[in-house]
Amino acid sequence: MKLSSPPVAEFSAQLSLSIQVRDKLSQVNQAVIDIRAAKKQLEDYAARLKDDAAAKKVADAARDLDKKLTAVEEELYQIKNQSSQDPLNFPIKLNNRLAALLGVIQSTDAGPTKQSNVVYEGLASEANAQLRAADKLLKDDVAQFNKLVKDSNIPAVTVQRN
Repeated sequence: MKLSSPPVAEFSAQLSLSIQVRDKLSQVNQAVIDIRAAKKQLEDYAARLKDDAAAKKVADAARDLDKKLTAVEEELYQIKNQSSQDPLNFPIKLNNRLAALLGVIQSTDAGPTKQSNVVYEGLASEANAQLRAADKLLKDDVAQFNKLVKDSNIPAVTVQRN
């Protein structure tokens, strides 16, 4: 019995959806990287200012912005995974769901199923909402924080003496 190969249109549809999922996954992962970079700076800033009573407002603002960034990060990526068993204990997040969908799409020599397209649309919608939230925080809220720092006239470098 001779097996027929899928039409070119099915491979093209598979490739097209695969690229869409890959691109969305890349956007999600880049947002996590950007959030972590901002959080590291905020944490360093808050730690440096923790004993400075004059800078309490700025330190509090840094901690508040860190919490907001963490909330978005936790929707994009499961931050509690430490071992291979942790995915059993903690729910998978958007980046893992997108990666799993990509595996499903690419696991066959056929075009993507209707369900794969529907799942992608749902995941892309969720991801877009979180990406917009991350973008707002990283642009608007960080800019507001930077303005607060500037207006508070907090020194960029401080020397702690014992």
